[in-house]
Amino acid sequence: MRELAHMLHILCHSKQQRWMNYLSAIEYLHNNVIHALPGQMPTEVLKGTFVREHSLRPDYFVLVRVHNVSNQAEFITKKLLPAFSGSYRISKSIRENCMELVGEDNDHFVGRFNVNQLK
Repeated sequence: MRELAHMLHILCHSKQQRWMNYLSAIEYLHNNVIHALPGQMPTEVLKGTFVREHSLRPDYFVLVRVHNVSNQAEFITKKLLPAFSGSYRISKSIRENCMELVGEDNDHFVGRFNVNQLK
């Protein structure tokens, strides 16, 4: 909010009744400028279009994020279940953000995963 107020102050200090004319341009600028803290544009964060830099390569071993579900009948809470499973070997890179994994013994295909799901 400080950035928006600062931009309005710069643009509208002499013609304060026209602040509404500048809002759409200020909104566009704010949403399409890379911000220092996350290193991303807000539109990238909201749309999930940002691809983080990673050092994953074929033949690396990784863990895969598990999406656990609680089971009240069996007294299982997802908070206490492991967050990752593995280890699996990266057999090849499908795209910059997608890796194909196989089991440690190279005999079974595990799946294709986004790098955000790998550790």
